[in-house]
Amino acid sequence: MNNSDIPDDDRVTWENFLKNPDQYQQVKQIQKQNNNIIQIDLHNMSIKQADKLIDKTIVYARNHNLDTISIITGIGAKHINNTKSFGTLYTEIPRRLELLKEQAKIIKYHRNKNNPGEIIVKLDLKP
Repeated sequence: MNNSDIPDDDRVTWENFLKNPDQYQQVKQIQKQNNNIIQIDLHNMSIKQADKLIDKTIVYARNHNLDTISIITGIGAKHINNTKSFGTLYTEIPRRLELLKEQAKIIKYHRNKNNPGEIIVKLDLKP
């Protein structure tokens, strides 16, 4: 695939993302199954950007007494293309959460059984 094969709107979106990736970070509070959940989407982020967003989201969740964070990592384009290789965020974010477990008071985290590109994180909100 060369640049002429990419639709203009996709190319412009990609160029804008490269100029200012922070603009595309998605953080939203959603209502899900009667629980307040913070959801962040890490698609197209570097590990460094994802780490910063996760840290900020944990602080936000604590400040707003929200004990659940949904982290969208995706599974990686290589897996979708049948190379059986998962994306970097898919493999690295659980490792990072394990390192943060005590410091961030993470009770548990697990992959969503219905969507393996999502990790559900439960926080201990006790002081």
